[in-house]
Amino acid sequence: MTTSAQGAALLSPADVARRAQVSAKTVYRAIRSGDLVASRIGAHYRITEEDFWLWISGARVKPTRQRSNPRPIAAPAGRGSLAALRAIEEAA
Repeated sequence: MTTSAQGAALLSPADVARRAQVSAKTVYRAIRSGDLVASRIGAHYRITEEDFWLWISGARVKPTRQRSNPRPIAAPAGRGSLAALRAIEEAA
């Protein structure tokens, strides 16, 4: 991590990858696609702290739908099944 003339922290792609717990290849792919804003200084990319957090917050996944009543888990066939209970009732 380096500091710019304005005092803002500049992160290397390796720093971003470490913070986001992704591979450096993923970071370079995000830079090339335009999802992650970076500056090229000489032969090196640098990412501001603000652009890093914008990239992370933009990657949030929203649920497609919410369930108010989750489906009940069906009992496996055999022990505990309705057919087994009926057989026990009929035998009694």
